[in-house]
Amino acid sequence: MAASMTFGRTIQLFLVDDTPTGLIIASIHGWTGSVLVSTQSTFGRLLGRPEVDRTGIYFLYGPDPEDSLRARVYVGEADSVRDRIGDSAGKRAFWETAVVVTTSDEALTKGHVRYLEARLIEMIKNAGRVVLDNTQMPDADRRRLPEADRSNMEAFLASLKVILPVIGLDLLKPRPQGVVKDGISISGTPPTASPEIRFEVRHKSGIKL
Repeated sequence: MAASMTFGRTIQLFLVDDTPTGLIIASIHGWTGSVLVSTQSTFGRLLGRPEVDRTGIYFLYGPDPEDSLRARVYVGEADSVRDRIGDSAGKRAFWETAVVVTTSDEALTKGHVRYLEARLIEMIKNAGRVVLDNTQMPDADRRRLPEADRSNMEAFLASLKVILPVIGLDLLKPRPQGVVKDGISISGTPPTASPEIRFEVRHKSGIKL
């Protein structure tokens, strides 16, 4: 049996302002998704982009105010991202990076983005890398999409899993298990102690050590 082949992907990062600290548009060759990345200082320019007036999902990402060693993220969706992301950002002081995900062909519907939002929240929660700022946890199974649409959205998520770490949002990859820090494992439980092994040395004189 022939071994399965792994193919590389081409990710394009377009620096809109000709600087890595400005507005960035990320895309994968052959994928219709479009990912726009801004900081607080370029947020106004983000809102002015025509892509942000489309149906899509968005992330607000930054350090967790309650734990400086962790990050926090809010996930949202909208028929027009521009109509909601500003309000969401104004209610959250923690965020430093805003990310908008739409498509170049405007193929996403309200049903699609509601499904994507629910699946992303589920995946982020299961990965355990960041703190979720969402108070509602929608169930993806209740997002009633036709089977073909669900399959297409899972393929969309697969591409998103590739591109998000490239732009600095490592949200979806599960944390490694079994890592121990300060005597506590990732799961928060003490590691299982190994059974104690004793050695006894006997001298011919009868003395035991």
